[in-house]
Formats: sequence, structure tokens, C-alpha cells
Amino acid sequence: MTFSDAEWVQLHELLSSAAGEDISGLSKAELLEALEHVGRVSRTVGALEARFAGEVARRTADDLPGGGLARIEGHGDAPAMFSKVQGGSVPRAKRSVEAGDAFTPIEDDSPVPDESQEPALIPAPDGGPSAPARKRTRAKYPLVAGAQLVGDISVEAAAAIVNGLNAVAGRVSAQVLAELETRLVNKARTLDVNGVKRAVARAVARIDLDEHERQEKAAHDKRYLWWKQDHSGKVVIHGELDAVTAAPILTVLEQMTTLQVRQQARPAKPRAIDPVTGAITEPCGCQVSHISHDCAGPGACLSGHRDGCTGEALERRTIGQIRADVLHDLARHILGCTKRGESGVRTTVIVRMTLESLLRGQGLASIDGITTPVSARQARRLAGDAGFIPEVLAGDGTVMDFGRTRRLFTASQRTAMIGRDGGCAKCHAPPEYCEAHHIEFWERGGMTDLANGVMLCTRCHHDVHNLGWQIDVHGNRVSFVPPPHIDPSRTPQPGGNAVFDIDMTALHSLDTQPPPEITAEDEALVRQWIRDDHARHDPYNPYDPPPPATTADHLLVALEG
Repeated sequence: MTFSDAEWVQLHELLSSAAGEDISGLSKAELLEALEHVGRVSRTVGALEARFAGEVARRTADDLPGGGLARIEGHGDAPAMFSKVQGGSVPRAKRSVEAGDAFTPIEDDSPVPDESQEPALIPAPDGGPSAPARKRTRAKYPLVAGAQLVGDISVEAAAAIVNGLNAVAGRVSAQVLAELETRLVNKARTLDVNGVKRAVARAVARIDLDEHERQEKAAHDKRYLWWKQDHSGKVVIHGELDAVTAAPILTVLEQMTTLQVRQQARPAKPRAIDPVTGAITEPCGCQVSHISHDCAGPGACLSGHRDGCTGEALERRTIGQIRADVLHDLARHILGCTKRGESGVRTTVIVRMTLESLLRGQGLASIDGITTPVSARQARRLAGDAGFIPEVLAGDGTVMDFGRTRRLFTASQRTAMIGRDGGCAKCHAPPEYCEAHHIEFWERGGMTDLANGVMLCTRCHHDVHNLGWQIDVHGNRVSFVPPPHIDPSRTPQPGGNAVFDIDMTALHSLDTQPPPEITAEDEALVRQWIRDDHARHDPYNPYDPPPPATTADHLLVALEG
């Protein structure tokens, strides 16, 4: 290594000096510019850590004398040793080790541009027999390593890409692996860490479906849930679930939690007067008619409020407490429910897959609210027990565009938008936190059509309107054009579910077994799902609209055609 002790000291002093600067007097523009530099320096320092962490891991292995470097130095493994150097946690050091694997030197068997510059033999200094030339080496994943060195991607993003590439290495050709590395690194430059992880998971699942199904089975086999009660009566619940098992649980809990948060945070407009009864909406959400009793008016008494109401408008429970209460309320409902064969809570889990995947049980599917793809085989476990819409039904003839004939988006339109946007099209919050919004306001002539609709969470909805963001929808793509004060060039930023897709053109997936034949049992299973879906509909529940007749009709036609 050519970096001297003096240069290390100089580098440390330079960074220490920058960290010690007083930044309280910086203008907004100066602060934003400095933050760009800080981010790049931080990512480059992360690359430095990753390179050394990876080298420690390379020199630590069970087959080395004494277990290798980390064990000889008194540590359990490489992450444990490097966490001492970082002064951080072992999980953080593990990310550095994983990202550092990109720098692992491997033999470079690529063609030499000019073989005259690469002698096959190295002349011996004493004129004796020549020694074989040293083999050329390169970084294991040169693009991931290079992107870290220039500060383009973080340690966490690099670790996610390396883990994904390692998962398929040896099962795809070197050419496919290199091309996948290129596309993942390019995508990582535009995403945050969670987005990179989602993109990697999608790409790896598409390129190696067999391995994805094996991992799903392993996760399903490891599922568990346990609870323990201590001497004080407190109960601790712990568990681990695979994606398909967790999907309906998360959907119910999140939708019920979101409903309570919205009801508490946004009660009916305070002081609003019911034109029929004359009741006034209090800040707590209760509608009270103060004319019927003698008091000083709104806010003066609790007469007429719901039982237990204190008149306070603020929700004092945390999200965790609300979720615990939701689970409690759901269990109480089930215990007292006399219609066990029907769903006590009407909520829908949307499973998306092609008709071919549905029938054959082969391919990939997605579940709204679950960020990782699932295999069609596993999705079919869920489809019979949940509101089920295969992806092929995007063109089932259901009316998606209403123009000016109605103001509110329908459930079918919302489902279609979730398929396109994945949740909040801007920040990618889960669907449960989002609502369908008109891009061009209805009051200003906007249509109730998919091209004029977008799923946004409450925060992004306010940001779009208050800060001046522009939303463009072209086919199945959504983009956000920032206002001039954020980006003077107003370069569109991609949004929606497509952000996490990697272009897999010319990247062939691994050879698998021929697709199974579609049997009569497969068709009968799908037909039964259709009948069950209609049977679950409650005609007396105004909040449970019937599924469009064309949904079943189109699927049956597709089966028969």
C-alpha cells in the first residue's frame, strides 16, 4: 500500500477540520451545496471501510490456520473484529464486509488488449530459467467497487447488490452476471437504500425463479409465533413469517390502524352544523345538539358525547399502541362473532399475476403491501382466501374512466392505480397509507380517469400541492417534475412501481423445467375462486361493493378461449 502514515494523519486532520467548522451561518444554498459534498465524502469513506472490512473477511476463514485473522486476534468473526475498528454495531460492520466483497481479487480471464505487453514468462534476474508470469486479477464486481470509490452508492446499497449477485453467481453465465451488475449499479444511483433492496430482490427473483421458490419454502418452514408472560403479567409476542403468510395479517392490521389514525387526526370539520339535526361537530369528532340541554354551548360540557369521550381532539396513542389495540379489538370481535364462516373484517388482499401464472402455478406474482415478489405457486395458496385479482384483469372490460360523470374514484380504479403506483407513487409508502387523488383538480375540470389519478400519502399530497410539483402519467409510468426552486432544470423524477424494475432485456433467466400443463383441476380451482369471491360479497353492506360482473366473465372467457 502506497498510502503513508503521514498521509493518513493528513487525511484525518482534513476531515476533522471540516467537521469542526461552524455551519450555523451558512445560507440555504450554501448548506445544500455542502450537503452534496458531505454525502459523497461519507459514501467514499464507507468504501474505504468496506475495502478493509472485506480484506479482514478474506483473511478470516475456518480453513485458515487458527481460523484466520479475526479469530487469531480474539474476535468471533470478521464483522465482530471490524465493529471494534468502526466503533459501531456488528450489523453495520456486516454491511461493510458484504460491500467489501466487491473488491475481492479474482483471476481476470478477459482477453488482453495487447498481448505483447503481457509476457507469458518473467525473465529470471540471473539469466536462469524464466518464471511464469503472475496471473492478472480484478475486483470481483468492478462496477460495484468503482461506484463505491467515487461515492456514487452507499455501503448499504453496495451490500444489497453484492448479495444479490452472489445469489445467482455460478448459476448464470459470466456475461449475464456482468450485465446484471451494470444494470443494478445504474439503478442504484437513482434510488435510496430500501429502493435498491427492492430492485435487487425483483431482479434476482426474475432471473432465478427456482432459487426464489426454494427461499420461499425455507422462509415458510421457519415461520413461528410465540408469546411469553412474565411475573408482572406483561406479555411479549415475537414471530417470523414468510411474505404470503404475513400478507393478510399485515393488510388487516395496517388498514384498521390507518382508519383509526385518520378518524382521530381528521375528525369531521369542527363547528360544522348538521343541516337536519342542528348538531355541532366538536373537536373530538362527536356531533352534539346543545339546544336540547342547558349549557354555555360547544366545548362547555360533555352531555351528548359518546361514552368515555373527554372532549380532547388529540390522539395520544402511538402507532404501536394503536396496532396493539387493533389486534385486541379484532380478537374480541372473533370471540363474539356468530358468523365464523364469513370475514369479520372486510378488507381485500390484492394478488397480481398473469393468467398463465395463475393456471400453471409457475412464474412470479406480487401482493399489494408486500415489497418483495412471490412465486405464483405460493400466491395460489393465498388467492382462494382473499379478494383476488390476477394481473390479466387489467383489461377485463371493467369501466376505468368516467370523465366528468362522477367525482370519486371507484374501488376498481384505486386497485388499478395501486398496481401502477405500488402505494404512494412519490415516496413509496404502503397502499394502506394512501388515497387516490386527481392530478388536475375535479373543481378545475379534471377527469375521474386513471390518466388523471395518482396514489399519494397525506404528506406527499400536501407537498405536491404546496410546493408546486407537477405529475405526469404516460401509460403505466408516473413521473414527478420538481418545482424550479428545488431543481431549476425541472428534470422529471420517475415514480410509481416501475421505479424498482430493472430492464431485463437480453438477460435470460436460468433454465427451468418445462411449464406444467394446465389441467382440468387448475381450471376448476380458478372457477371456484370466482364463485367464492362472489359469495363473500355482502349485499347489505354499503361498504362492500360487489365485484364487477365483467371480472368473472372475462376470466371465464379467457379460460374457455
